[in-house]
Amino acid sequence: MFIDQSIAKQKFDLVVTVKEKGAFYHVKWMEKYYEVVDEIRLDMPQASQQWTALIWKPRSP
Repeated sequence: MFIDQSIAKQKFDLVVTVKEKGAFYHVKWMEKYYEVVDEIRLDMPQASQQWTALIWKPRSP
């Protein structure tokens, strides 16, 4: 997959994911090549939900 290869090569300067939602990439790759640097709580009043956005940056080699 193109996205998984890009994750492994750390092609992204910053990645934002939502903890409560499914992913279209292999999550274990994110954990291996990137680290969470911040977490933001997002209120979704129209859906009566709260989402947690995770901010990822590449791990140091």
